Amino acid sequence: MGFMMMDSRVCSMNFDLQGIHNNEEDFVDPCIKQIAKLDQIEISKVLQCDGFLLCVIKDNSRLLVWNPYLGQTRFIKPRNSFHRLDRYALGYDNNHNYKILRLLDDYFFDREHLFGYEIYDFSSDSWRVLLFIILIRNLALA
Repeated sequence: MGFMMMDSRVCSMNFDLQGIHNNEEDFVDPCIKQIAKLDQIEISKVLQCDGFLLCVIKDNSRLLVWNPYLGQTRFIKPRNSFHRLDRYALGYDNNHNYKILRLLDDYFFDREHLFGYEIYDFSSDSWRVLLFIILIRNLALA
């Protein structure tokens, strides 16, 4: 079984590799099903680590972590707000505590440039700021 994105939805994809040979006549179509538990959520990106899926919700209001094996979900709220250009990574530390790394790199009104790193820790249910910089361009006054 695998997972894929289709029309902003997460779908499971089952395929049987038994009996498939090199010629096209033996190809078996995969079975693709939308995940009912995530059906009402539009997702823009999915990342994976050890079977957990990190889903970036399209409106950038929150993140969703889903354990498909146990069927559990957890919504992750931002410290302040998520931005459309944010990048994420899902992983864990030496003690096997799962974490989300967020890279913030966004521009506002061609004047402010925000850049930073944050880590979300599942065990404490909190974000920790590693680096946060705001660059503001000088404004010319007439």
